[in-house]
Amino acid sequence: QKSETREVEEFFAKGQKGSSAMPHKRNPIGSENMAGLARVIRGYMLTAYENVPLWHERDISHSSAERIIIPDATIALNYMLNRFGNIVKNLTVFPENMKRNMDR
Repeated sequence: QKSETREVEEFFAKGQKGSSAMPHKRNPIGSENMAGLARVIRGYMLTAYENVPLWHERDISHSSAERIIIPDATIALNYMLNRFGNIVKNLTVFPENMKRNMDR
């Protein structure tokens, strides 16, 4: 969502506030939120990869980490997918701007 190209915009509700520094700016709050949560899930992947070699050992040290990362990651991913669905459903698309930008 670049203001210079204005090809797509997240839905902006009446009365919704823009940027605190630039009130006229419309921040893509949902997309920014999903990008942040994606970083959290990627962080869990390091723990998951480190746990793999322990699965066939007589060691359950991996289970404490997995009891945290598996539910957290799946809940976050479910939230992100629902949020993404709402973003796409309510996305404002400007096809004329897309065409003009492609012709440049």
